[in-house]
Amino acid sequence: MTEGKKGMSKGCLIGLIILGVIAVLIIVTGIVCYIYRDELIDMGISKITDSVATEIKANLPDGVTEEEVDEVLTKFRQSIKEGKIDQAEMQALSLTFKDATEDKKIDKDEAQQLFEQIKKAIE
Repeated sequence: MTEGKKGMSKGCLIGLIILGVIAVLIIVTGIVCYIYRDELIDMGISKITDSVATEIKANLPDGVTEEEVDEVLTKFRQSIKEGKIDQAEMQALSLTFKDATEDKKIDKDEAQQLFEQIKKAIE
């Protein structure tokens, strides 16, 4: 009588090892993201507000200086960190920014509208 194979085949074993390594990488990535979530959020907010500042400064609304734009956006970042701006206001701001950048160019009117909405959000 012939003996049957014992254990798993070589291909199945390699597949399970690869699956295990991928699972460990996903778990480690999740843990790292959870631990550094505040830093990741701050970095994202900084990038977005820098982009908004650049766009507004490129098409500076009448009666607004670059220093005023910087001051308002600094207060805006601080308000977000402190949780003073609610989710509905953030959604409205993101929609305004999306609408303004839809045509790949922000004109003075769109910059004025975006700037005023940011000022309103931090008040």
